[in-house]
Amino acid sequence: MMSQRRSELLFRLYLVTFGLVVFAGVLLWRTVHISVIEGDYWRQKVKRLNLKWKVIEADRGDIVSERGRLLATSLPFFEVRMDTRADGLDDQTFYTQIDSLAWYLSVYVDPTLSPAEHRKRLVEARRAGNRYLLIKKRVNYHMLKAMKRWPIFRRGPNRGGFIAIRQTERVKPYGELASRTIGKYKSGVIAYGLEASYNRWLAGKDGKSLMKRVRGGVWLPVGEHSYVAPQKGCDIHTTLKVEVQDIAHRALVEGMKKSGAQRGVVVIMEVRTGAVRAMVNLRRDDRGRYRETYNDAVKTAIEPGSTFKLATVMALLESGKADIDMPLNLNGGRAEFFDRIMRDASHHGLRYATLEDAFVISSNVGLAQAAWRVFHKRQNAFVDRLRQFGLAETTGIDLLGETPPFIKRAWDKKTGWSGTTLPWMAIGYEVKLTPLQILNLYNAVANNGKLMRPYLVSAVVKDGQVIQRNAPKVLRKKIASNATLRKAQYLLRQVVIRGTAKKPLGEAMCAISAKTGTAQANYYKPNESLRYHSSMVGYFPSQAPKYSMIVLLMDIPQDSAYYGAAAAGPVFREIVDRLYMMDVDLIPKVELGGEPLASAQVPPLKGYAGDVMQLLQWMGLEQVDASTEGEWLEVHPGAEGMRSRPLAVSMGVVPDVRGLGARDAVYLLESAGLKVVLRGAGKVKHQSIPAGTPAHNQTVVLSLE
Repeated sequence: MMSQRRSELLFRLYLVTFGLVVFAGVLLWRTVHISVIEGDYWRQKVKRLNLKWKVIEADRGDIVSERGRLLATSLPFFEVRMDTRADGLDDQTFYTQIDSLAWYLSVYVDPTLSPAEHRKRLVEARRAGNRYLLIKKRVNYHMLKAMKRWPIFRRGPNRGGFIAIRQTERVKPYGELASRTIGKYKSGVIAYGLEASYNRWLAGKDGKSLMKRVRGGVWLPVGEHSYVAPQKGCDIHTTLKVEVQDIAHRALVEGMKKSGAQRGVVVIMEVRTGAVRAMVNLRRDDRGRYRETYNDAVKTAIEPGSTFKLATVMALLESGKADIDMPLNLNGGRAEFFDRIMRDASHHGLRYATLEDAFVISSNVGLAQAAWRVFHKRQNAFVDRLRQFGLAETTGIDLLGETPPFIKRAWDKKTGWSGTTLPWMAIGYEVKLTPLQILNLYNAVANNGKLMRPYLVSAVVKDGQVIQRNAPKVLRKKIASNATLRKAQYLLRQVVIRGTAKKPLGEAMCAISAKTGTAQANYYKPNESLRYHSSMVGYFPSQAPKYSMIVLLMDIPQDSAYYGAAAAGPVFREIVDRLYMMDVDLIPKVELGGEPLASAQVPPLKGYAGDVMQLLQWMGLEQVDASTEGEWLEVHPGAEGMRSRPLAVSMGVVPDVRGLGARDAVYLLESAGLKVVLRGAGKVKHQSIPAGTPAHNQTVVLSLE
């Protein structure tokens, strides 16, 4: 009996032992399998779960004006946090230096909390094991450098818990000025303007930082050795002049307010080169603000109306079958073409006139009759002339998305050609062009027939080295004969001397050659109140043209002064007069009593270096000990001449802006990270925060007089 029980116990013991051995073998096999056979897979999975590379977005290159002023730049800022349980931050170090750190936080980060309150917050965070405590958002680079020297933080990320998360903000220092032309680029969002057109140059090379996951799901940088710095993109130098852009912008806003226009465009080009010096695109929003929200200058093709009559006259002259003394029957301003009646906009009462007179008074009937007389038997010849002038092609400006012109092909039903197309096309209907395309025709006439490609970027620069230069490009060496061009230039001048542009432009500060234009915007919608497009296109000075310009006000209500001379004309005149006073190439040199201006007669000057040096050169003043280093200068008169020295401007420090104009002062202060409030007008007389004070997002009040 005992022997049988003993046998049963041994059997059970062997069975359990065997089971344990089998279980141990399985565990051993799984351990070997996981660590050896599947080891790489699981190790990579652990890394994916606890380590990852974070992309560090590269700064985009700067976009600058013709004189180097920033139009768009990437400003780095940082979100500073603290790992209060960093591996190398022991209790002794923490509690020894916490009081000093709390004092810095109270003075420079959040003055609303006392040093004791900051200390309490840090201690509570450490006790709670907070590894991602927010210290401050939107820290600029100069403040970040200072914070890295503070107690505890100076020990770095692993021994001091200092975490700086880099971010970038794209800013336009001049706000709405040329905003649509400058454009915007953001991943996943529709890009536009120069930011999109030159993205391959502006976009830098992204960097990366190795991050580790700690308790609470927080990701922290592994260390500085696991960081690949991003590379900034190239800078692009534009042809835009900030001063010209500002003049055009302000004049257009006033013109839109007076006329009630919903949209407005001004483009100013340099005649000889095609360089765009200003491009303004404004639309009135629901709150009554005038903002740059769409590039109508390049993307909106409209029926130009009477400004197109220049192309019609040139086509007539080029045909050899008409001249400016060609007699026309105006019939009192009324004509019939098949089943449609055409009328002149003004009740001039003339029965007969020459082609010159018809153009000068902008007679629809006169130009349509002339075009019909010459081209009605070979209407394709009229279209061929328009193509000869380059009107059937885009300008090729270096902006993405230029809308192609719409020029109908003779007797092509697909384009909508009908029996009345020729006369209506002759006066600027049944054809569509963008404001820039219209302007380019006038620019070619001013340039003695040479058709230029409008352009906005003169150079692409990397680390101060030009890697691509955009030179002026000729699209057509001659769009018409010399005889036609001379007569076209004569007619445009006569429009200002005795025609429709006499009232707004006749007494401008320099001679202007231009054409007015008025077009009904929605004549094909009989249930809507009529709206009008008012335009003025031309160039100046007439004798030696430097600039060509188009002013276009769109969607003017019919109860307003919508004619080209009444709405667009005053804007054109204001811009011309302001440019004439500003542009040193257009103004005679200042003399007093026949003698050159003496340095002693000039007050101290202070401002942007390019502006100051150009002004001194224009006044013919000698410079002694001249220094042009730095972007900003201050110049003082002396017995021997003008003495100039760099204006002290340090990042992270409040600059001395006394004596500067409002725009330059605001630019410098905002670049230093300050908010600005202006009081008065003129130059800065007093600033509420003294120069030399550390700048950390304060608000400075400027008194101007």
